[in-house]
Amino acid sequence: MEQKRRKSLTPFYLMAFNLIKTFPSVSRYHRMNRKWLIIVTAHLFFHLSVGVDLIVFYRISQVALETIGVTLLKIMNMITIILWALANQVTSQTNVTDISSANILAQQKTISENSYLVLTCSTFGKKKQIQVTVYLCKGDLWIEKKQQKQDRYETTFTIHRVGLHHSGNYSCVYSTRDDLPPKVTKKREPIEIVVISNFLPADISVAAPSDVHEGDDVAFRCIVSGPLQTLGECQLIHSYLMRNETILQVQAFNVPGMEANFIIEGAVVRDSGHYSCVVLPSKCIQEGEKTLYGNNAVLVEVKETLIFRLIASFRVIALMILLGLGLCLWWINKQGIRT
Repeated sequence: MEQKRRKSLTPFYLMAFNLIKTFPSVSRYHRMNRKWLIIVTAHLFFHLSVGVDLIVFYRISQVALETIGVTLLKIMNMITIILWALANQVTSQTNVTDISSANILAQQKTISENSYLVLTCSTFGKKKQIQVTVYLCKGDLWIEKKQQKQDRYETTFTIHRVGLHHSGNYSCVYSTRDDLPPKVTKKREPIEIVVISNFLPADISVAAPSDVHEGDDVAFRCIVSGPLQTLGECQLIHSYLMRNETILQVQAFNVPGMEANFIIEGAVVRDSGHYSCVVLPSKCIQEGEKTLYGNNAVLVEVKETLIFRLIASFRVIALMILLGLGLCLWWINKQGIRT
């Protein structure tokens, strides 16, 4: 047993010897005790490499100093700090190797806003019959963890009511440890999740003269600048023409052409107001269905024309004449009954 221990300490003797040689100012008295210093340093290397903490390490150095001599205090304290830093590096490298990558599966890689994101981490063919902790990662950080039982190989994570910030690369790792640091450096194969917005403001313009009169047709053009992501590669999605924040018309948004067109036929005064357009990328139009919604708003003011004003006046006059005739007939009929 002692021979095995000495054999395991051999590389630490060499490390301690090389370290102590770097101190040229060691006095003659110190050089006489170099053998003991090397032995103690090697043992400190050995104990530190197997996980001894700084406090225990410092106590060991104090005992060694009392044995060798108090005059070596500065050198040993310096060695203590160096070896402690070295042990932390070795420990962190050991922790990294304790992480393994897992497969990740998704029911849908493109989902709509406010829906559910379901991700499954699989350790099938990778994990031994042991209980591990599975970590769901987004980018280089793990965001959720669950314990996986010995007889299970799949762990499901569900994110409720996803938002646009949930878009990104997701992956899975597992470990026997339950306290991994936030950043995961283990190489893994991610999948990309894209969250589609339910409402996308669009730009609207009016293809008409500045003065719109009653009876004129008013045409609107609704466009989206930049790339448009749709759910399920929809070619037709919903778009709505709105007036004063009220849905007025529903139309199909042409994805290849990146536009939708709306027309108000025979505009009247009550059609005046602020118009805007909004697109719904997450809602596809089914076959036989024609339905669609703004970024900016345009003001349309429909002015009355003379002919429409005369027609309206004639209607009022005709209504008053009819009302007067009705009253006269009623009065005459009433007088005839009395006589």
